Amino acid sequence: MNRCLALATALVFALGCSRTSTMDHDQLASERKRLHSLDAEALLFDQVAARRHATRTFERAHAVYLHRAAREIVQQLATARPASGAEAEFQQVSADATRLEERFVALLLRFP
Repeated sequence: MNRCLALATALVFALGCSRTSTMDHDQLASERKRLHSLDAEALLFDQVAARRHATRTFERAHAVYLHRAAREIVQQLATARPASGAEAEFQQVSADATRLEERFVALLLRFP
């Protein structure tokens, strides 16, 4: 009996933690703005790094920050689903987020 109770408790906990959110057009537009902002910040960061206006410590830390920010968006989208009528937009935002994260992985490799 204790075994069944433990299993039921674990199942309820797992279901509670695996909630998926529904993303509508406004939320997807917000995520797209976050992605564009990170992209613009990365471009500026590239310029600063190319001109050697930052320390290697800052460059590494900022590359980590950019990657984590993009990864957070990718993970959020991975646990979400599109609202009715927002499927194509959801797929596009997800693809953009994945590409940006991949670009930031390359950025991390530039600043070991």
